[in-house]
Amino acid sequence: PALEVNPRRFAAMPQSAHPLHVQALVGTDEEGLAEAAARFAGRKSFLFLGSSLGNYDVPEDQLRLLARHMEPEDRLLIGVDTPPSALSGGKTEQDLVAAYNDAAGVTSAFTLNALAHVNRRADLDFDLADFRHVSEWCAERQAIVAHVVAVRDVIVNTHMDGEVEEVLSLRAGERIYMEQSAKFSLARMRSIAHAAGLRITRHWQAPREFYLIVECERVL
Repeated sequence: PALEVNPRRFAAMPQSAHPLHVQALVGTDEEGLAEAAARFAGRKSFLFLGSSLGNYDVPEDQLRLLARHMEPEDRLLIGVDTPPSALSGGKTEQDLVAAYNDAAGVTSAFTLNALAHVNRRADLDFDLADFRHVSEWCAERQAIVAHVVAVRDVIVNTHMDGEVEEVLSLRAGERIYMEQSAKFSLARMRSIAHAAGLRITRHWQAPREFYLIVECERVL
C-alpha cells in the first residue's frame, strides 16, 4: 500500500507497466500503518525513503510508530542523507550547503512557497519579494536549517472577515525558521534504531558517503 494524507496525490500518480499493484490508503501515519498491518498478512517490507526522516525533531518517535506495526519477519528500509564525511574526498559541508542553496533556485522557491501556502490558508499577506531563502549547516543539530530572511522591514497582516489586522512585524535581517533537514551517520542511525526498538541488519553506503540506506528488523 501507499500512504498519503492527500487523496488528490494518488490521482496524479503515473500508471506503471510493471506488475506491481499499488493500493492507496488515505490517512495519517498512525491511521494508515494500523490499517495496512491489519489488512495485509504475511511478511511485509516497509519503505521510508527520501531522507524525510530528517524533517522530524524526534526521529525515534516516527520509527517507534513503524516498529509497533512490524512482525519479527518484517523488514524496514530507511534512506537518509548523511553529514559531512571525515573521509578524504568524502562529502563536505560545502557540498551540503550548496545543495540547499542551489543556483537554479529550486530550494529557494520551495521554501518561499510555504509563505504563499500560509497566505492561502490563514488569509495573510506575506509578500514573497520581501524575503530571501537561507539554508545553513548547523553542526550542533547535525542538520541543514532553513530560514527566510526579511530583506527590508516587513509588516504582515491578516484580512479575515474583511478586516485588516497586523499579526507580525519584522526588521530587515530578522529570520523566520522554516524547517530542518537532519543528517545521519551510520552510528547515529544505530542509536536511533535501538531507541525505537529496531536493529540494523544490513546497510549500504553511497560513494563519498553521500547517503545511507539501512535495513532494520524489530527487536523482540
